[in-house]
Amino acid sequence: MGLVAQLIVIAMGVMSMVSLLILAVRTIIRGLVSDRFHGTCEDFLRKDLGEAAVPALEEAARKHPMASVRTRAAALLRQRGRDATEGSR
Repeated sequence: MGLVAQLIVIAMGVMSMVSLLILAVRTIIRGLVSDRFHGTCEDFLRKDLGEAAVPALEEAARKHPMASVRTRAAALLRQRGRDATEGSR
């Protein structure tokens, strides 16, 4: 297999991994609807994914069909803003 073909295979693998990550983040965000487990989802999004979760949280805060998910996603984004402000002091 030539170098170009190898690079294409690698790129396809990376794209698949990114797609899986996006799907996982969306699934975790859907977990924000749960009154029982939303805290676990929030902790994972904030502590483990951090900035990588921001685009999906912004979309969820604007467009998610469930009001509780929109509210909790927006709260996570506000918390992120407060954490950044406090961290710069």
